[in-house]
Amino acid sequence: MVFFSRLARKRVLLFRRNRQAFYSFIFLSLLAGISLCADLICNSRPLLIRFNGHYYLPFLQVIPENLLGGEFQTEADYKNEELIER
Repeated sequence: MVFFSRLARKRVLLFRRNRQAFYSFIFLSLLAGISLCADLICNSRPLLIRFNGHYYLPFLQVIPENLLGGEFQTEADYKNEELIER
């Protein structure tokens, strides 16, 4: 448990009494937390793929195209029409 000095406790209590400042702090903290996940949310890879009864997580690992029914060992192009149809 963190022990604050009397002055620090007083300042925290004054800050919490100011509702606008306290709610703004919570809102900005949530936005900062969401921005840490921005690369996961906005990328060109799908989050989950189900192919032939197996589940793959392309955002965690590189999935080769031949594993998904393609011809090459390179990373799959998930927007390719041939892979989408399979």
